[in-house]
Amino acid sequence: MSAIAPILKALALPAETRVEQRVPKKLLLEHGAPTAADKRKIQEGIEELHWLASLKPIHCPTPAYQDEIREYLEIAVVSVTLRQQERGGQRLLTLIHRAIPYPLLLIAVCGSELSLSLAHKRFSQGETGKVVLDEGGILQVNVVEDHPMDQEFLSAMNTAGQPAKNLFVLYQGWVHRFEALLASRITSCFVLPATEEQA
Repeated sequence: MSAIAPILKALALPAETRVEQRVPKKLLLEHGAPTAADKRKIQEGIEELHWLASLKPIHCPTPAYQDEIREYLEIAVVSVTLRQQERGGQRLLTLIHRAIPYPLLLIAVCGSELSLSLAHKRFSQGETGKVVLDEGGILQVNVVEDHPMDQEFLSAMNTAGQPAKNLFVLYQGWVHRFEALLASRITSCFVLPATEEQA
């Protein structure tokens, strides 16, 4: 857990949201592995998976969100430790995001590399009761803890500092911070959007 300590410190998750449960790989195999190759990837590529926290209206002053496209009743914060051969691990991250039916902030550790990923979710148009990744797919950032812009990014990720109109808007606040960090890799300047239009 020490590798993700800077992320958890930056998020400043309320104590009542903490779950701290190990997730058995068999749950991923049952819910997130559509092919034999994916099952093998999960078995061989994941060291361990932990459900760290769940942001729910009962635990934080942010209401749930629902419309005809999506339903955000909670946001899960999960960490995964990947084995070294999975450096990059894009397919595994996708499988984890697909397997968990809630919008997810996924913290991935692979050796000395640390990344965060987000993916909006919506109701499946083909299967009633199922959720799928939104068209935008997964947004991933690599975090270099001692880099000045990454420090600004981590400071901006504080859960209490996100817009709190509802859980969808809170999650979108994190998306904006991811996009600002990605833009800073080009501009060398970390700037958060002041409005939705600017975002």
